[in-house]
Amino acid sequence: MPFLKFATIAVGLALAASAQAATQFKATINAAQIVGGSTSTGTGVGTATLVGGPGNYSFQYSVEFSGFDWGTNFLGASTTPGTGDDVLNFHIHLGDAGSTGGVVYSVRQPDRENGTEPTVVLLPNGNARITGSWDNADGDTRVAFAGTNTGVGNLEAFWVPVMLAAQPNQAIGLYFDIHTIDHPGSAIRGQITAVPEPQTYAMLLAGLGVLGWAARRKPLRA
Repeated sequence: MPFLKFATIAVGLALAASAQAATQFKATINAAQIVGGSTSTGTGVGTATLVGGPGNYSFQYSVEFSGFDWGTNFLGASTTPGTGDDVLNFHIHLGDAGSTGGVVYSVRQPDRENGTEPTVVLLPNGNARITGSWDNADGDTRVAFAGTNTGVGNLEAFWVPVMLAAQPNQAIGLYFDIHTIDHPGSAIRGQITAVPEPQTYAMLLAGLGVLGWAARRKPLRA
């Protein structure tokens, strides 16, 4: 049956695609993930995409946060009363869930070498969105304050292989992290995990749909 053959191939291709290189990532960011606890009520949701190829990879991120004042240090003027919720920095850290690790990417100078990014935009709902990219131009973003790291801050040399090998919903050993005046160590954090490519979902759903249609049309044997 041609339709059945097509559906079987579609499902097979979708399953194979799900095992191929991951380029889409997500993170849910909150205080519950802070090792040792945090009383911050801020939250965040982030997405990221690994683009480019050898020599020009870029980890492009977009994260929307609520419950923080980005104005003082990122926009030039405070946007909320008080100073406790003022954001001091936004990092990508090395570490699995339940553990902490050093900074591999920092958005504010002098912690990072390429100071042309990121951008912070206040949204109509009062949240803030921060966008930017971690790429080869940033080099080793820990060198400004650590001075000894030669690997974990280098996107292409260390993290691109990890990202490309990640399976859907697998954490990649990195997390987004926000530091504020009230929580200078860490206010909220969120593990970065790989997500299936959209075309994988579409192919899988199409294949399963045709399989279901074929099963309903299959005549009953006596």
